[in-house]
Amino acid sequence: MRSSRSGRYPQLRRLRHAGGSSRHIDSSGAFAEVQKQFTDNPTTYCTSSIDPWHSAGDANATGVYQHTGFDLFFTSGITNNLPAMVPVTMLYGTPDDSAGQIAYLEKRRYPIGYIEMGEEPDGKHAMPEDYAAFYIQWATALHHVDPKLKLGGPVFEGVNEDIRLWPDAQGRTSRMGRFIDYLKSHGRISDLAFVSFEHYPFEPCTTTWKTLYTEPPLMMHILKVWRDDGVPKDVPLMVTESHLANQLSGPMTTIFGGLWLADSVGSFLSRRRCGVLPLSDPAATHMEYLPRMVFVVEFRFQRQLRHQWIHVDIFRQPHAEQ
Repeated sequence: MRSSRSGRYPQLRRLRHAGGSSRHIDSSGAFAEVQKQFTDNPTTYCTSSIDPWHSAGDANATGVYQHTGFDLFFTSGITNNLPAMVPVTMLYGTPDDSAGQIAYLEKRRYPIGYIEMGEEPDGKHAMPEDYAAFYIQWATALHHVDPKLKLGGPVFEGVNEDIRLWPDAQGRTSRMGRFIDYLKSHGRISDLAFVSFEHYPFEPCTTTWKTLYTEPPLMMHILKVWRDDGVPKDVPLMVTESHLANQLSGPMTTIFGGLWLADSVGSFLSRRRCGVLPLSDPAATHMEYLPRMVFVVEFRFQRQLRHQWIHVDIFRQPHAEQ
């Protein structure tokens, strides 16, 4: 907002808005309607549930291929009546908006398992300290709604190596390490209930059958990287978005995709011989199987896994009994 003196409306301050907005704020701080001139540029609006994460071209204003609303999501049956991980915006939102979102879901009594904070801050070139500062602000707002909420992030893009940037004053270059250090130095590491990241191990259109052999070492390596960066051993690691490669959808419906996913999940769960314990199990924190790890797969892959690859009916077929 900037001050503006107009010959017609000297008492009004103009609200800067793309497209030549006619909205003004009067001396009392209230909005005032001002008739636009025929020569003014028209104001345009775009409603999209898909944010322009990486470029303006990613915005979707066509009315098709939009994300579902929370009510439809929770009542559709896709969650199988289990608590769901719910995302909130950060770099493109406000703490109050996210708090309102979660308050709405809890008022509707939709079961929430975890809350993922933001989306790919590394892809938006956000400094780890800035993301961590936002994380603390959001954590304060969300825990004001419900102190029992389990929050996590930073939802890094799918990478096979540590994500580096220029050194800080201490010479640190790891995005994950600096995020963790910021929370620790501000006494808020307890607000980190899990660490999430994406897993896209291969480049599009370069995979062959031999590529399958590389998935286990890639998965196990990146898990080690996050721990070496300082992620506490009692904080679960979660893969919350996964695929063979970005911009590659078809192979996930093939045998190739099924074999890769089995290897990916299996490698994840076998890291350092960790045990697979329900996170709701109160005994989990006292077992010798730490670090606990959870693999979260997008719902469309879960459906394929449940109905195609390991459907219980296959064990009832004659050939399976031989």
